[in-house]
Amino acid sequence: MCLNEHLKNLQNIMNLLNVEKKTKVKLEIIGIYQAMGGLIGFYPIAVNFFSQGLSRYFNIIFLPFTLLYTFSLVCGYLLLTGNFKKGINLSIYNQALQILSFSVLGFGYMYAAGIFAAIKLDLTQDIFLGLDFDVSHFILKLNSDFDVTYISINVVPVFILGVLFRFKELFEKKPIATDFL
Repeated sequence: MCLNEHLKNLQNIMNLLNVEKKTKVKLEIIGIYQAMGGLIGFYPIAVNFFSQGLSRYFNIIFLPFTLLYTFSLVCGYLLLTGNFKKGINLSIYNQALQILSFSVLGFGYMYAAGIFAAIKLDLTQDIFLGLDFDVSHFILKLNSDFDVTYISINVVPVFILGVLFRFKELFEKKPIATDFL
């Protein structure tokens, strides 16, 4: 190892000591949640890949979600390894992508890397307000189910975003604890 790598490791250790224990534990829990959500999300992709093989359909539908689940895994890894500044910033984007789900005029989107607990407004046949629950799930509709119309808000990433923004604000007040580059 070169001197720069040793200094970087020493800086990471010192920064970890500057982070309050409770804050570190909460960020590690979010890291585990995101990493597990990403890993669980790979299951349906792997099943479809091994049953259908690599095809144009696989590339169009599964590649974006493979990248999203990989992104979730990376976000979790960053938080678990103490790279809190980068981990929090990327986790904010990861969680924001999971908030809104919809299906309108044959187009739809849903992405959840972890727990999906959503309040759903279904306008398909009548106005219906309900709850949806799932785990690490994705849907991408392109010109299908034209008669289905709904919008849903996943409350789990909304809660996690609140926690992440609180920690981001805390780290901005303590710049020493955020220099994990």
